[in-house]
Amino acid sequence: LNAAYAAALRDSSNDVCSSAHLDEVAPVVNDQSFNYAENRAVGATLATVAASDNVAVTGFTFTATGTSTSADGFFQIDALGNLTLTALGAAGAANDFETGANSFVLNVTAVDAAGNPDTANITLNVQDPAGTPVTQYRWLVEEDTTWQPDPTIVPPPKDTLATNFHQI
Repeated sequence: LNAAYAAALRDSSNDVCSSAHLDEVAPVVNDQSFNYAENRAVGATLATVAASDNVAVTGFTFTATGTSTSADGFFQIDALGNLTLTALGAAGAANDFETGANSFVLNVTAVDAAGNPDTANITLNVQDPAGTPVTQYRWLVEEDTTWQPDPTIVPPPKDTLATNFHQI
């Protein structure tokens, strides 16, 4: 410090103004994508948003609402970044792969103790846990019989059935 600047920092009572370090560095939260299986319970953790800060990330909110609940009411986020299903979300499209709305993009804000924010898009993808198409066939197999299905025929035509098999 030069002498003139140092003198300007002193007031008439000779108290010296201190220059405490202020946290001016915002946390970093990047766009992220998560998959979760349908039919989850209310409050089930679907994903945890990752964020970092030079001191500490102290909380998360949904940017659209400024609260812990998403604008559609399907999801909540806690101070640690855990995304969970609300009762509305568990009862609706956010928890049912077959409804067709299988992807939800949520903008979240991460903040640090100084209030510095950063935002990111978090994509939640609802998955069908079976992962295979459902067919209209169910097969009963008699005990002690062998049957080798042809995996290239889905569903198998009726004329490939043996006499020991019955279509229901």
